[in-house]
Amino acid sequence: MDNLNANTKRKVAFYIRVSTEEQASKEISSLDSQEDLLHRYIEQRKKNGYELVAIYREEGLSGTSVRDRP
Repeated sequence: MDNLNANTKRKVAFYIRVSTEEQASKEISSLDSQEDLLHRYIEQRKKNGYELVAIYREEGLSGTSVRDRP
């Protein structure tokens, strides 16, 4: 599946976000659902050297206006 050999190490960080309360409340797009999906993705690829090193979560911050961005 991956074009990596077993000796190649890949450090992986997740960046997950929702920008509205509506997205956050939907089961398929909630932060927890996104994180769970990505954890399963990494778990399936551990034998190929993937290692999760960080998770970045952005909750409910809209990118439509620079005024409200952190």
